[in-house]
This record gives sequence, structure tokens and C-alpha cells, in this order.
Amino acid sequence: MPAALQSQQVLYTVGDPRATERSEARRVVNLAEDFFHSSRRESRRFRYFAIVVLYPPETSQEFVNEIQYQSKVGAVRQGAMVGALHPHNNAESIYGGGYYPLRTPTPTIVLRDMVPSDLQFLDQRRFSAKKRLSFLRQYLDTFGDSQLEWERQELKRAQAEMNAGLRELERTTVRSRAVLAGIAAVGLAILILSRASLG
Repeated sequence: MPAALQSQQVLYTVGDPRATERSEARRVVNLAEDFFHSSRRESRRFRYFAIVVLYPPETSQEFVNEIQYQSKVGAVRQGAMVGALHPHNNAESIYGGGYYPLRTPTPTIVLRDMVPSDLQFLDQRRFSAKKRLSFLRQYLDTFGDSQLEWERQELKRAQAEMNAGLRELERTTVRSRAVLAGIAAVGLAILILSRASLG
């Protein structure tokens, strides 16, 4: 966000608090597709860009949190991050120190270009292993061929952690498939036995 502000690459729009979380999340994903798609990114003068969606002060924190949650998969697919800002956001700065950068007087959704330090936000347990794996793959796609030195340095630091995370997520996905296959086999066996006992 600081780079987007510095390069004057921030757009503002107003959200609709009367809409459902689902329709607002769809709108956020549409914004990500329109402004953060790789083809749009290549035509930009500046690498970093952001969109700020403002809601009336009385909008509930649950509303903006749910929009952020529902739109994250679609936003990340475009190489963008989506954040929910409101007066009660308790997410502390990654640098600590009791600083809460996501607290704002106005409930807000922010879409911005992914940066290398976003890796920590792409492995949240509230998302399935499959979704987290897709997040990490998008991260690699976004920064794998970066020409910016600071991005390459950040990527090197994140590489080992990311590779370990990818391996663990792949193992989790394989285990989940095996468990589901086992459950399906047990269900099928019960169905066959129940039909046999009825026959």
C-alpha cells in the first residue's frame, strides 16, 4: 500500500452495505479481475496499485470480514491481496510493537498487488489445504520471474519456508483424498450389506 500511495496508484470506490456479503465479495473479485489481471499489470507504469472500497461507518465488522474471506480466493488468483479494515481489527503489525495497521474509523476493503512478504497471509488454517496450495502456487507465479532486486531477495528468504509448506500441503491433500476414499469404500460396503440383508 505505501508504494501504491507514493506512486499515486490508488483508486477509491464506495461499497453497498445493503447488499449481501456474497454480492459484495463478487464485486471485489470483479475489481481484482479488471485491475490486477496479468495483462493489466504489464501495461502499468508502476508495479504496485491499490483499490480502496469504503463503507458507511455503521457497517458491521462481520460484514467486511466476510467480504474479505469470500473474495480472497478470487483475488489471490489475480495476484492481488484483499484486506478488511475496521475499528476493531486486532491483527497486529507483522513487526509487532502493539501497532494495529488494519484499524480504521471507516469499514474498508482494500485490494492491492501481492508483495513477497505476503507469504505469511497465504497459509491461514481457515482455508482448506487445497486452497492454500493454490495460494502458494499463485505466489510463485507472481514472483518467480521478478525483475526487481528487492522482490528477488524477499523471495529467496521465503523460498525454503514456501517449499516446506507446499510439500506439507501436498501431503495433507493426498491424505485427505485417501481418507475420503476410505469413507466412500466403507459407505459403499454398508450400502451393499444393508441391501443384502433386506434381500
